[in-house]
Amino acid sequence: MMKTLLNREYPQPGEAKLIEEMVAVAVERMKPQEGRMRRGQHAKATGCVRGVFTIRDDVADELRYGVFKQPKRSFHAIVRFSNASESFYPDGMGDARGMAVKLLDVDGEPAMPGIKNRHQDFVTVNIPVFPFATPADYVKFFDIRATPVVGDLLAGAWFALFHPGNLASVVPLLSETVASPLVTYWSGSPYWLGPAGTSGGHAVKYSLVPRFEGAASPPEDPTSQTDDYLRHALAHYQYLRQVDEKTEPRSKID
Repeated sequence: MMKTLLNREYPQPGEAKLIEEMVAVAVERMKPQEGRMRRGQHAKATGCVRGVFTIRDDVADELRYGVFKQPKRSFHAIVRFSNASESFYPDGMGDARGMAVKLLDVDGEPAMPGIKNRHQDFVTVNIPVFPFATPADYVKFFDIRATPVVGDLLAGAWFALFHPGNLASVVPLLSETVASPLVTYWSGSPYWLGPAGTSGGHAVKYSLVPRFEGAASPPEDPTSQTDDYLRHALAHYQYLRQVDEKTEPRSKID
């Protein structure tokens, strides 16, 4: 077995073609719902808010790259909360949850040629480790799932047979209900933080953690909630923040 090192990328053979297939899978899963074309994953938003993304002043020197270069600098941000499914299921159903943060007006060249808007996205889910270890596993899973009628059963059986450890780690989270979108999230994969094309940086994963008590406590009976109760929970929290700002702040989320 090949010995792998930290802070190094090990592309699979044919990875560029596999990534093209992953894009094709995502596009094929997009479909109209409630009169609009929706995402192939995370179709249902449970909230969309504007905020401020501020760099902490205690970021270590070796991590001060990109948007983290200047302590205390702030960026305007747009944040989208979502359920992971490609369908508009009630919020009380077990599902993974997502939080995507888009920073506006960042410095540097866009990663995609021809893009004029200087944005940077942090895409996270409430699962610490992405269930698919490689692009090939991802493509294989959705190829099997596309089988008519029995696709979901076959894909689940394949995953359980060949990746039992991955399945065991995600099943409890995929069946979990939450009381609010304000839970802990992680980036699905590691990202390079440092100078491009050099070894002078770090492979990192990001985590978003709410700074108040009780955010992750599920409702006692989620089936008794409205189909969109997570959106209402987020709006209620925002209302409490506005009330607190007029008196004494009790809670904060970064």
